[in-house]
Amino acid sequence: MLNPNEIRDFRPPTWMGRREKRAFNSVQKLRKSRNSPLKETEIPVLIEYVRTMVRIETLQAIFDDDDRRMRTSRDASVKSRLIATARQIDASTKLAQGLWDRLICTVVAQ
Repeated sequence: MLNPNEIRDFRPPTWMGRREKRAFNSVQKLRKSRNSPLKETEIPVLIEYVRTMVRIETLQAIFDDDDRRMRTSRDASVKSRLIATARQIDASTKLAQGLWDRLICTVVAQ
């Protein structure tokens, strides 16, 4: 049985890649450094945050590729996909900021 005063480290899910696990552990380390370790109920929020950050990185790569393509050809489909990708990046960034606030900023306020 766990001692309630003992700080527990949670393992990242096994399906996460190396980069995702590193992000998972860095948020966990940040929380511990603020004397407010993660609770088990916050793990789904952390997982969603990590997944959202990876999604933003992927979308940014797609955006950059489409942006280069649009400079060489004036294809309307590339332009519309570029705009759609930019909107997805904006929405994902907003979601990530909200998740970050739940994980980190509320801890600072307490």
